[in-house]
Amino acid sequence: MTITTRLLLAICIPIAACRERASPRATQDAAAVPTHAEHTDTAPPLSAARARVNGIGVDQTSPQVRTILGAPDSVPAPLRYKGPGDSMTTWFYPTTKIYFVGDRVRGVVCRGQPCQTPDGISSGDSLSKVQRVYGPTFALAPPGTGHHKLIYPTAEGGNCSMEFDFDLGVITKISLGCD
Repeated sequence: MTITTRLLLAICIPIAACRERASPRATQDAAAVPTHAEHTDTAPPLSAARARVNGIGVDQTSPQVRTILGAPDSVPAPLRYKGPGDSMTTWFYPTTKIYFVGDRVRGVVCRGQPCQTPDGISSGDSLSKVQRVYGPTFALAPPGTGHHKLIYPTAEGGNCSMEFDFDLGVITKISLGCD
């Protein structure tokens, strides 16, 4: 996420908060997410060893992914991406999508069970547990909803991050990717 995007969100979301009422379904754990005005991006970048979902990290090759997860359920035809010779391919597993540019992983999206990080964070864990394990970071919390997202930068180049999506204070999706 670029600085401009973060600045725009930091300005717009507090203004929108004046127009929204808090959700009666919001949990106390979800309320623990700081607003944009109350936090800073203080988490150091996650190492390549920590920035993995189900054992898969950015820049791994397709043979490495196949060794860890086995053969994908489906692989649609590759799409052209960027320049000549570059293509984007998506491998589908029951709960996970792996995005490749060329033969290198550029993104992982995992919804449902099992989704797990090397630090033991899994789908269904609480927002406060993620914050205890990874520390404070950039948080998105649209006013009046039970939906939150924590975004942790990773050490890989190319503006990469690991993101945790929450519904009512529990993880529903873990993503890893690069812009």
